Amino acid sequence: MYVFYDVFRKMCFFCTLVMRFILLPILLFLFVQPYSCAQALKWLPVDDGIFYTETDAPVKSDINDSKITIIKIDPAQYRFAIATASQYKCKPKPLDVWCKEHHFVAGVNATMFSLHNNRTAVGYLRNYSHTNNSKLKDGYRAMAVFNPQKDKNVPPFQIIDMNCTDWLSLKSSYHCFAQSIRMIDSHSQKVEWKLKPNMRSSMTVLASDKEGNVLFIFTRSPYTANQFSDMLLALPLNIKSAMYLDGGPEASLYLCIKGLEICKQGCYVSDTYERDDNDHFWDIPNVIGVLKK
Repeated sequence: MYVFYDVFRKMCFFCTLVMRFILLPILLFLFVQPYSCAQALKWLPVDDGIFYTETDAPVKSDINDSKITIIKIDPAQYRFAIATASQYKCKPKPLDVWCKEHHFVAGVNATMFSLHNNRTAVGYLRNYSHTNNSKLKDGYRAMAVFNPQKDKNVPPFQIIDMNCTDWLSLKSSYHCFAQSIRMIDSHSQKVEWKLKPNMRSSMTVLASDKEGNVLFIFTRSPYTANQFSDMLLALPLNIKSAMYLDGGPEASLYLCIKGLEICKQGCYVSDTYERDDNDHFWDIPNVIGVLKK
């Protein structure tokens, strides 16, 4: 009887070892880290200091193509500009029209805007002496700042994490400011969205990487903000920080340089626009554009 007990005990010990050191790591790999299998990115150099890629999202959406489009820009070779309908006293326009009129080689939404007047940004937005919205938005804890004052020794572009840095200390160092919602904080950690965690939408995102490049990011396929943040961190982008710009059919990304033209229009947003039939840029009042230095 003792012999049988000893054999049984050893078999249990062996099974425990197999579970702990073989099966458990496999299960963790498959289920706990579903985004770890993202493929390497293939960057297309479209000009000195500007690169383009489109990659499969690590997680498939049930809407559209599940692609993530990214433009990477070196701020040492390009500068960024804000164009607003309030400054130019005009109506909102499609992103490609904004870019062509202002000679931008690329453009993206300059954060969300009020649907009451279709002109004013939801968060703080300033371009040199023109202020589109002078009020800080509670809960919006990311501030993109660029175009430094000439006498200031600061990076040409950065996303300030307002939970870690007093943005007022840099207010006199830059000419341009755009406030929105954090997706990835200054420590490269996802910021959990709690207000509308289940809302899915097409979206545009503004990010910076640890080498100082600026990233314009777009997905037409709808994801939640939390899910999209996880995917961005899983991709080999080396993201330092990221902020949400806009979602739904207003989400827009444009690139036109050296004969290459890329037009990306959003569509789907939970509850309000649950469809995937948009085929054109919607009018938007405020954009961030890119100019060759």
